[in-house]
Amino acid sequence: MEPQALLDHYINAVQELLGNSEDSHAIGQLIDAYHAKYADNPDYQQLLEGERSFWEKDYETALKKYLEAKNVPAFQFFCFRASAFISKKLGQHDQAMCYAQKALTFYPKDPSTIYIFNQLSDAPSNDATDELHHIFKDHEPTNTLFQEEKPCDPIPVLGAPTNQEKQPSLISQKLQEFQKSHESAIKHYREHLELRTSPKENFLTILNGWGKMEGSSFSDPITTNCLKETRTGIFIRWKNRGIVINPGRHFLDAFHQAGYVIEDIDFIIVTQCCPESYHDVMAIHQLNEQLNEISPNRHTIHYYLNQKVHQEISPFLQPQYKQERFKLHSLEIFLDSPDRETAPLDEEISLHYFSTCSSTKEDSKKCTLGIVLDFPGHKIGYVSGCAWSPMLPIHLKDCQILCVGIGTTNNEDYERSKYLSDCLGYNGVYSLLEQLSPQVLLCTEFSGHLGDLRLEFVQQIREDKNNINVFPADHGFYLDLKQNCIRSSVDNELLDPQQVKVARVQGPYSKLQYLSEESVL
Repeated sequence: MEPQALLDHYINAVQELLGNSEDSHAIGQLIDAYHAKYADNPDYQQLLEGERSFWEKDYETALKKYLEAKNVPAFQFFCFRASAFISKKLGQHDQAMCYAQKALTFYPKDPSTIYIFNQLSDAPSNDATDELHHIFKDHEPTNTLFQEEKPCDPIPVLGAPTNQEKQPSLISQKLQEFQKSHESAIKHYREHLELRTSPKENFLTILNGWGKMEGSSFSDPITTNCLKETRTGIFIRWKNRGIVINPGRHFLDAFHQAGYVIEDIDFIIVTQCCPESYHDVMAIHQLNEQLNEISPNRHTIHYYLNQKVHQEISPFLQPQYKQERFKLHSLEIFLDSPDRETAPLDEEISLHYFSTCSSTKEDSKKCTLGIVLDFPGHKIGYVSGCAWSPMLPIHLKDCQILCVGIGTTNNEDYERSKYLSDCLGYNGVYSLLEQLSPQVLLCTEFSGHLGDLRLEFVQQIREDKNNINVFPADHGFYLDLKQNCIRSSVDNELLDPQQVKVARVQGPYSKLQYLSEESVL
């Protein structure tokens, strides 16, 4: 089950139990069941521990656990919900109301949040709050709650607090500090947007790749826990329009480190169902919404999502303003669809998409999509997460630039005796080049389960097909679309593709460098 679907399933199960159970014991059993089922996922383990503390009314511990589960989709919901109960205990009515409202933006039907929201707003109780009353009834704030115990011998220098001089709790102070820090960061980001110079136009850059090895002193992976997973994320700028394709884990960090900001993004396209391909969509959406709250000129990002992904995350991307009401688009494939569907992004840019299923028997909703971005005078094709299909060259035949996710390989694949069933691999790329002659072919999204094969893979393709316009596209790769040149990693000079040398200078899994012939002996 995908992470977001798992989360929704858990929330729905809790809601159903609250409607049928007389105490919270059943919820504890539910948490135990999820704990056992997802024992190999540390993020969900932390979240579930937080849930256990929450339903035991230990909201402070719950909040700490939730904050350690930052990789769980919509983890902010749990943080906001716990913060609402903490603030209510501290007598901070307005703050509690604010946190409850924020939690409801994630799950508007969550009974526990509705319960505290109605209490704070003095609204009449509804069925959901009545069902919850037996769980929360003994958690009303009292005069002695959070009151500091009076020492036997007060220390005169510190001045033991009295009831009239009661100091704010450390948790309350921390919550307020975080809120102020967060608001300050958003304002600073907004100011940076207004002062910065406009970004360059008409380029494609790769913002994914393998990070540094963590938790091991060895240069090569030894256990499967250290094996490298693929990372996704491509950014294209064309005439003041920004397009993001499959923003995976850490994409937003890499995006900011490269000097770009959220207003540089106008369209997000998600082609795959796997969580990696849309991991950072929510982070981008939330940052944009927070900036829109303080900006006189609201920025709209349009989302073009694989049908299954649209079903999973569109409830969390709902428009807040009128100009956003048409921002969500499902890239649907129907039984009577033509070979390629088309969705115009604006007056000059069109998105063509197609199913990569190799047979009509496959469930099109679960299939990866291939896409072609049609710019004036340029076509860029992208396929990843799919096996070879004879239809791929037909869909991609007019593309000057091809970007393909490789995946992995094996003996049968690179000896071209058999195609892989879940990715293009060597044989799939070779077959593409037998029928297509793109100006540049970019090989990206390598799996590291068999080692770092990026240079060897591309070198073999170049030799077998006598084509030097094939490149391993790693984090930081930059292609100028107007001049069809690759930017040097050393001095940012634009180089003719035939003059580019690719180097792996820091060992396996390290960031690749794109150099001129003059930079290499």
